[in-house]
Parts: sequence; structure tokens; C-alpha cells
Amino acid sequence: MDKHIGLKILRLRENKKLSQQQLAKKLSVKPQTIYKYENGIIKNIKYETIEKLAKIFNVSPQYLLGLDDEENIVPTKEELERGSMLFYQNKKISDEDKDELFKKIQEYYFKERLKK
Repeated sequence: MDKHIGLKILRLRENKKLSQQQLAKKLSVKPQTIYKYENGIIKNIKYETIEKLAKIFNVSPQYLLGLDDEENIVPTKEELERGSMLFYQNKKISDEDKDELFKKIQEYYFKERLKK
């Protein structure tokens, strides 16, 4: 597994079939910044950016930072919504409540991962 964050970003970007330009747009940065991340020119990436990248690639920030060797795919909002619909017995849930539920589940997931 890649220890270098830039190589992880490159591999994950290619797996998602995203160009550097597409990823740059999602992060609101220049394509050159993505190039610099992937080639280790920029090594100290802001944690806020790490979180955005983790969300885009559906992995944990710990994985990107090399704190966890397992990719540990984080459930997407859509996957959690489908599961929560069963929990709420198909009652309509507001988008605000869905967002809050998703946030709480992610917080719990990462808290439990850090305990290991």
C-alpha cells in the first residue's frame, strides 16, 4: 500500500477515473496543485483538504494520512440514506435530518476507528 499521500491521491483519482482538472474543480484548487500533491511537491496538505479528498474518494482521512493501512471504504451518504429508510420504515426524512444522521454516523465511525 502507498505510504506517500501523493501516490494515494493519484491512485484513488485514477480509480475514480477523474482527471487532475476534475479533481481540482471539486477541491476548488488549480490543476497544478493536484499535480504538486501527487508528485510530493506539496507535502503538508491542510487537514480540511484531506477531509475533502477523503469524502471525494470515499475513504477515511486516516487512510490518506498513512495512519491506517486499510482503505476502509466509508459508506456514502446515499448508502446510508437507503439503510436509514429501512430504519425509519420508509417515512420521509428531511434533507437536513439526513445530513445530520450522516454526519453523526461518520463521527461515530471515525471515533471507533481511532480506538483500534
